Amino acid sequence: MSKVEQKMTPQDIEELSEKMADWAESDDFFEAFKGARVRARDEKTVEEMNRLLETIRPGRPAHQVEQNRAGASPTVQFRIPPEIEELLERRAAKEDKSKSEVARQALIQYLATA
Repeated sequence: MSKVEQKMTPQDIEELSEKMADWAESDDFFEAFKGARVRARDEKTVEEMNRLLETIRPGRPAHQVEQNRAGASPTVQFRIPPEIEELLERRAAKEDKSKSEVARQALIQYLATA
């Protein structure tokens, strides 16, 4: 099973995103598209693209039961003190991520060590 077909961890996604960003900012990016051709949009290409997007989309993949509902995932809401929110906002800005993404990753790490 290839890496694309495996379930990716948040760390895998982060590493892949960094590699893709570095590549997109390099001269190699433009070289790669010199001989590119446009593929017809059909059921197979749409399925391939959706599978690829699911592997690189930030955040947690949609729950198996909910995949037919446009990728909806369960939502958890809770209150935090203003000081914690400020720390969360700083961390999110520093890492160029959303507050939700930082909180999700922190929760995953915390639960993995429980």
